[in-house]
Amino acid sequence: MMDKAIYFLSIPLLALAVASCDKDDAPVDTTWQDRNYAFLDSLAVAYDAQQADPSSIAEDDTIYRLTPQHLSSYTIYYKKLGVKDGFVGSGETAKFTDVARVYYQGRLIDGSMFDSNFDGTYPDYELDIPSDFLVSGLQASSSGIIQGWTEILQVMRPAANKTDKKGDFFRVYIRPELAYGDGGSGSIPGHSTLIFDINLLEVNPEE
Repeated sequence: MMDKAIYFLSIPLLALAVASCDKDDAPVDTTWQDRNYAFLDSLAVAYDAQQADPSSIAEDDTIYRLTPQHLSSYTIYYKKLGVKDGFVGSGETAKFTDVARVYYQGRLIDGSMFDSNFDGTYPDYELDIPSDFLVSGLQASSSGIIQGWTEILQVMRPAANKTDKKGDFFRVYIRPELAYGDGGSGSIPGHSTLIFDINLLEVNPEE
């Protein structure tokens, strides 16, 4: 994944306040790691609340949960964006060995963007250039995707055909263990939960 060199969503679900104090004052600021895991906890709480009363939540605000069978300890939460604007894919989902053509924006939980290939709320299909990634993330180059992307791309559906580009458009919340862990990457600090807005256009696109 990116950071322009790394090629590798958007306002956080809950704003997590961080106290700023003199060294003589208490309490001490929470750490970045604590903030990121607290953010993940807030997603879990919101998801559970929605399960108790799903009828009260608008489609774009509904939180979904993905728990890969082989990674049962690492839940991925996501939302479906742009449903009212037609971003609902109906093509075949990608397999592990497929190539996915996508638009995306990547942010940290504080809202700062670290990478993207489009500006604005939705891609401009006439001007913005999408990116192709092997779903497995096994490229020999540095542009391989993180594990969280590998998982979510296999549940997203692309556009029905090449002229209808509005495939699934998800906001995906990826925990550090499925991203860059405690080491980080480029401008992404260690222990970062990553928020991606991903629009899946095609699977195995023709050049």
